[in-house]
Amino acid sequence: MNTQETKPFDIETAYIKVNNNYVEYSVAINENVIAELDDEDTLVGVKLLSVKEIPSFEEIESHVDINWDDEETLERGLWRVGFCIRLQKAVALAKEINNSPPPNNAGEDFVNIIHV
Repeated sequence: MNTQETKPFDIETAYIKVNNNYVEYSVAINENVIAELDDEDTLVGVKLLSVKEIPSFEEIESHVDINWDDEETLERGLWRVGFCIRLQKAVALAKEINNSPPPNNAGEDFVNIIHV
């Protein structure tokens, strides 16, 4: 018999990595967002300490330099975190309404899209 372990879908924090540069230091953008920067003062990744309020690309860009090649990666990462949170809420609502999970554990595969 083959069994598969599933991860819980609830996420509270996230990390968006935009490149493979070495992190030299961190800068707080706000109380829930930490930007990690390299030795050239450009963004390497963003720590979201709470995904309840996801910052916009523009908010992050107003505090730190982002390599042009990394802008799309950051925008895509922010969108995916938001998507996962909306999906998480939909799954929770479906469980509440039906008192059971949706078919095929909808949405659990999306947890692997982002680093949690």
